[in-house]
Amino acid sequence: MPPSNRKSANRTPPPQASSSQTSSMPAAPSPTPSPVTFPPKKHGFFYRNRMVLPNTLTLGNALCGVFATYFATQRNFPLASFLIVLGFIFDAFDGPVARYLKCSGEFGMFMDSLADVTCFGTAPTIVLIEYFDGPQQFIGIFLGVVHFTCTIVRLAKFMTEDGPPGRFSGMPCPFAGVLNAAVCAAELPPTTIIALSLIHSFYMINWGANYIKPFSVSSKFALAFVWFLHFLALALASLFNELGNQLLALIPIIYGTIPVLYQLYCFLFNDAKYPGQSDYALTVGVYDMFHRGHLELFTHMGAMAKHIYAAVHDEESVYQNKKVKVTDSLETRMNNVSQLEKVERVFPVYTADPSAVIEQMIADIPAGKSAIYMRGDDWQDFPGKHVLEEHNIPIIYHHYTEGVSSSLLRLARKNHTL
Repeated sequence: MPPSNRKSANRTPPPQASSSQTSSMPAAPSPTPSPVTFPPKKHGFFYRNRMVLPNTLTLGNALCGVFATYFATQRNFPLASFLIVLGFIFDAFDGPVARYLKCSGEFGMFMDSLADVTCFGTAPTIVLIEYFDGPQQFIGIFLGVVHFTCTIVRLAKFMTEDGPPGRFSGMPCPFAGVLNAAVCAAELPPTTIIALSLIHSFYMINWGANYIKPFSVSSKFALAFVWFLHFLALALASLFNELGNQLLALIPIIYGTIPVLYQLYCFLFNDAKYPGQSDYALTVGVYDMFHRGHLELFTHMGAMAKHIYAAVHDEESVYQNKKVKVTDSLETRMNNVSQLEKVERVFPVYTADPSAVIEQMIADIPAGKSAIYMRGDDWQDFPGKHVLEEHNIPIIYHHYTEGVSSSLLRLARKNHTL
């Protein structure tokens, strides 16, 4: 036998497993690829300490309030007013700088509110108290207490409730603080100062931006009317005698008390959270794997309206719009939404364009009732928007909840990390 054939003849073939043995043997698990890790990115000294700049601006705002308070006690009202304006400038830039440097956080938010209390609450209060002396001192104390109370209430609401993006809920306290200090620095007649101070203070807690809702006056007209009275009082203060100023002061004082009286009426008899609250809130969405972001949206709607109508897309319409497959069934998602507070009706949506369903929701609103539409701000050019615009229904965009979404939850579930 040739050597080459001898080597092959001495080789023993490996034993072959039978078909029954092969089928009963478990398959070897496929190797799981290890996650790709990247070395931590090294940042420079300035980047690591970038929050120092916006926090310094906020601290400057607070210090302006401290020094404005001191000069107010020395009756140097122009300098106190100037320092409050300087604090206003610091306050206007600390937020945008923090967002630009991507270092926004709860620390800066709370620090900003404390600085606002100092500069736009305490300092103007002392200015108002010190401006009136002698027999009129009680007037200054009254105006200071009203201003400080409205500032605290306004900041507390701002800290605890989300307002619609791009819209202030009541006059921001920096504006009111600057204006109330400025009318004293300008040495206007006492009755004019009383009138304007009450307007500025009460407008901070006019959360619905609609003073005269019982008379069906639009919020834009109400806002224009406030500033018309403001400049009318300033213009006529030098033309009328003291009696004229007193008569002129009655108009803004009465007008300034309307939001407080109406707010009390809402709390006692109308089950409303604040003046300007709508009767109905409408929304359309998917609400797959119901999560915290969905709950915050409906909580926001519950704060803005007394009743909620919601519409939920079915699986096919979701795929047409977003090219994704939902996890929960339409029945499950509608049931999740229907369990929420103030949700009265839930509509199914079987088409990619929910215009017909939005029309139906609007038609089901009782006559004479107001309505708003609310959705997340991640998709502002949504189908059916033209229907809302045709019916003049305001659209409010809820701020997108960072770090949580149905897409992230579906991905986590697919990767078995949920």
